[in-house]
Amino acid sequence: MITQISRLSPGRLGVIARTSSMRFKRSTKSASEIGHELAVDYLLEGSVRFDGDRIRITSQLIEARTETHLWAETYDRRMEETLALQSEVALRIAHSLAMELVPDQREALDRVGPRPTEAYQAYLKGRYHWNRPGDDGLTSALAYYERAIELDPHFAAAYAALARARVSVANVSREPARGPLEAARTAALKALDLDPGLSDAHVALAEVRKSLEWNWRLAEATYRKAIALSPSCETAHRRLGAFLAGLSRFQEGKAEADRACDLDPLCLTVSTGAAWVRYVAGEFEETIDRCQYTLDMDPAFAPARRLLGAAHLGAGRPDRAIAELQVAAGTATDPPTLAWLAHAMATAGRRNEATALVAKLDEIAANRYVPAYHLAIAHAGLGDCDRAFALLAKASADREPQLINVAVDPRFEPLRRDRRYAELMVQLGIPR
Repeated sequence: MITQISRLSPGRLGVIARTSSMRFKRSTKSASEIGHELAVDYLLEGSVRFDGDRIRITSQLIEARTETHLWAETYDRRMEETLALQSEVALRIAHSLAMELVPDQREALDRVGPRPTEAYQAYLKGRYHWNRPGDDGLTSALAYYERAIELDPHFAAAYAALARARVSVANVSREPARGPLEAARTAALKALDLDPGLSDAHVALAEVRKSLEWNWRLAEATYRKAIALSPSCETAHRRLGAFLAGLSRFQEGKAEADRACDLDPLCLTVSTGAAWVRYVAGEFEETIDRCQYTLDMDPAFAPARRLLGAAHLGAGRPDRAIAELQVAAGTATDPPTLAWLAHAMATAGRRNEATALVAKLDEIAANRYVPAYHLAIAHAGLGDCDRAFALLAKASADREPQLINVAVDPRFEPLRRDRRYAELMVQLGIPR
């Protein structure tokens, strides 16, 4: 439904992303309350009911402010038809909405042909695991996407989803990113060969252009292509915002990050992404406010807690920074958080504790991958420039996606007076 409605009128109609909209599943709140929280004018509400071997899908369009029902429809089918009917019903609902909302844009809708049932079922299971919190479902999602492709080698959406998942493997820093990014490129190019209009495939390819190829011009063009195809794709806006911030284009980056927040206002990752753009722009108080907003939704969301600590350090409150980072570290098994904590302690003059954390990270590295970029942050705090530059060289070789931030991350300020920093910028091709 989100895919089809997004195609109705990309320049005029925005669609809230799944993460935020699904928070209201089975909600008892009124339409006007939900509309206010999501900042939307209309709600599409529906239900699925079963009776023996029959299925009934109902949908209705509601004007949020007045709680007026503008349109309703019911679809009755046999159970064995459900997978093939998902695209059909979504398309029919979108056509009906077009009559109400953008009657001059009905031709923008695309008919998506049904896939072989078993392949589509595998794809849906992959989507289910992909949407689990954090990266818990990533391994299962990859397996199901690959199964869908095995069953249907021409399934473009499955290739695009596989590419996105491979990029996520690179981003979670559990292994060197080069391999997953190369696999993501292969899957994204295959998806676009089958269907050039897949926004998700363009997003994945943009990530590859950025992190694997360091082709900043082509990466930006590919992000913008994804947005042109699907302006309601919050991921494209969020990723473009972070990308532009990494190139010191902060105003543009903030605008894209804020657009992602508009499209997915209750998503923890999206709101933390907007906070990150403020952090690298040096707007530490704004970063703190945005992290706190995220943590009000989920106090256990470690990325926001970690960034909150870094922002307090940037704002000159090292004790508060250390306290927040210690909470984020939890059981002390997350290498990036431990590295950030070591940096904060070193900056606060607690050098012995920082050195002990770095030694702990070295022990962890004997059994699992520790991203060099984050470890370089710790050594920058300790004033060990030689080790920091050696780690950044390793991060470059491994193609760690975070490397684009080296020119804007305030924690690398001590390195910027060193000639090796200028050499690194030339190697990366990042404008200064």
